[in-house]
Amino acid sequence: GEWENAFQTLDDAMKLARTWGEGLFEPELYRQRGEFLFAEALGAGDPARTAPESDLAARIAEAESSIRESLRLARAQGAKMLELRSLVSLCRVRVQLGSASREREELAAAYGAFTEGFDAPDLREARVVLNTLAV
Repeated sequence: GEWENAFQTLDDAMKLARTWGEGLFEPELYRQRGEFLFAEALGAGDPARTAPESDLAARIAEAESSIRESLRLARAQGAKMLELRSLVSLCRVRVQLGSASREREELAAAYGAFTEGFDAPDLREARVVLNTLAV
């Protein structure tokens, strides 16, 4: 719930990644930013802190934009696990916006590319999201 500190820390990390050429971490930083924006908009478990209805869609769209940038960067790097994480996050945001069918298909394709390690937390989480959206 300390959003100002969270966003400042992410901004600092993004600046350091760019300064030192550590682009490997950029997709995860953008995904985390999107996750934080999404959680902040929804009140992070405290309904009284949810963004006003007039502002909610715009704030969720900003979260989606950050996660889509994460996805773009992960794909450009060929970072399959970061791509999978980004798609899981994107599916959650799209569900809130009303439709995640295209994103679910992308997640299913990314998940299907893995041939081992299905007990890894990221793959288990992807499977849960896929099963949830299949209903």
